[in-house]
Amino acid sequence: MTVHSFFPTQVYSAHLRHAGWLRFNRELLRECQQVREHDEAGQKWCKKNYPGGYTSYGSLCHMQKMSSTFEALEKKINRHVKTYARALELDMTGRELTMTDCWINIMPEHVVHGLHIHPTSTISGTYYVQTPKGCSGLKFEDPRLDRFMAAPPRKADCSPEPAVDHHPGEGRQRGAVRKLDAARSTDQPAPHRTHQHQLQLQLVLSRLRQSAARPISGTPARHG
Repeated sequence: MTVHSFFPTQVYSAHLRHAGWLRFNRELLRECQQVREHDEAGQKWCKKNYPGGYTSYGSLCHMQKMSSTFEALEKKINRHVKTYARALELDMTGRELTMTDCWINIMPEHVVHGLHIHPTSTISGTYYVQTPKGCSGLKFEDPRLDRFMAAPPRKADCSPEPAVDHHPGEGRQRGAVRKLDAARSTDQPAPHRTHQHQLQLQLVLSRLRQSAARPISGTPARHG
């Protein structure tokens, strides 16, 4: 008998850079806070759609095109994206992944992201600029939970592969690209145990650029 593992969810995690990241991170933090203070349209949008927190998703979602600091972040992220694309064995001949969206999320205590997807993205990810000391780690959930029907629960000590959720680590996450995943965004951070803020940048890469001589082929990205 052979048991195969098909259709895995491959999650990439890495430090943005190994040298000079503290200075760069401080500049990102400063600009994120400035954007929140001056983004009146975003503040209005958040009152209705993101109570208790701030996001530039509804107002300024192309930060890499508005700031040289965010443009520098895009260039640093691109190196990781290329590494991840190779790990996924994507055929990138004549194609190029580009960052189409980049927005800011600031999450005080009790502000959470529910289960969600980015249906038009090829790869999506999150860069954590600042996290509270001792904060909860990420929780990844299997996006197929609604298809398990009456399946019994997994054993408490089961390996990560068959588990329906996974906690990759607790504690400090600042300065790390904690999630790059293909065609889905299913993380659900637990509520914080402190009154400090978590500040993250949501990164979405899509719209494969391609040479005119080579059309895109293959199956559509999964959205579930």
